[in-house]
Amino acid sequence: MDAVGQDISSAITSISKAIDGLLARLQNDASVREHRSSRQHTWDLVFRATTAILAVASPALVTYSTTAGVADFYKIAAIILSGVAGAAATLQAIFALQQGYVRNAIDALELYEVKAQLESDRNEALQKGSDFEKYAQLKVVLGNAMRGHKAVIVAKQKAYLEKALPN
Repeated sequence: MDAVGQDISSAITSISKAIDGLLARLQNDASVREHRSSRQHTWDLVFRATTAILAVASPALVTYSTTAGVADFYKIAAIILSGVAGAAATLQAIFALQQGYVRNAIDALELYEVKAQLESDRNEALQKGSDFEKYAQLKVVLGNAMRGHKAVIVAKQKAYLEKALPN
C-alpha cells in the first residue's frame, strides 16, 4: 500500500474512533437523562400522592380537632398535617417535577434517535466505493451527529431557560 493509501486508511480509522466516541457519549447522555426522568417521575408521584392524601385528611382532622374534648395531640397533628400538605404542594410546584421528567424523557429519546441515525449513516458511509469517498462521507456524518447532539443538549436547555424567565 502506498503512503497516500495508508494516510487515508489511518484517517478513516481516526474518524471512526471519533464516531465511536460520540456514540458512547450519546448513549451515556441518553441513559443519564432517562435515569433522571425516572427518578423525577417517582418523586412527582410521591408528592402528588402525598398532596392528595393530605388534602383529604387535613380538613377532616381539623374539623375533628375543633370538637370539644379532643386531646391536644389531635390539634397539633391537624396543624402539622396542614403544614405538610401545603409544603408538599409548594415543593411540587417549585421543582416542577412533571415538566422535568417529561423534558428529560424527551431529551433521552431524541439522543437515542441521534445515536441510531449516526450508526445508520456510518454503516452507509462505509459502503461507499473508494476510501476517499468513505472518509468524506464519514466526516459529514460525524459533523451532522455532533450538531444533532449539540441541538439536544445545548439548544433545548437554552430554550427551556429562556421559557422559564419571566417576560
